[in-house]
Amino acid sequence: DCTFNELCILLSYTPKLYRLNLLALTENHSHHELIFSLICPNLTYLAIEMAYIRFDEFEMFIMKTKCNLKDLYINALSEDRDYLDSNRWEKLIYNYLIELKEFYLVYPQQIDPESGSITNFKPPDQCNSLFWIDG
Repeated sequence: DCTFNELCILLSYTPKLYRLNLLALTENHSHHELIFSLICPNLTYLAIEMAYIRFDEFEMFIMKTKCNLKDLYINALSEDRDYLDSNRWEKLIYNYLIELKEFYLVYPQQIDPESGSITNFKPPDQCNSLFWIDG
């Protein structure tokens, strides 16, 4: 496991890092000062599994690190439904991930063992703008 602060420390020692595959990014219980001073212009590939990380935190990480990601793979093990907000993704990609070519998002849901259906799930129906269609 790795917290946001630990990730920032790692990135501060590896400024030329261009690929990162992180299997378990977990929530941070302290302030995110390190994130705000980090710049990772060489980071072009990020595959990350996040547990209990709110979309706001991930969004701030992308905005503040100024990375030039071309490939982004996310497995969001979080109950934060903001990960499914296509409008927020569109703004984040358009403003901060302009080099992005590949984008994958996995958002697992719990299945109720009695009913066999996904609990409290409402599928997003927002990915219908030209941004997503023309991709």
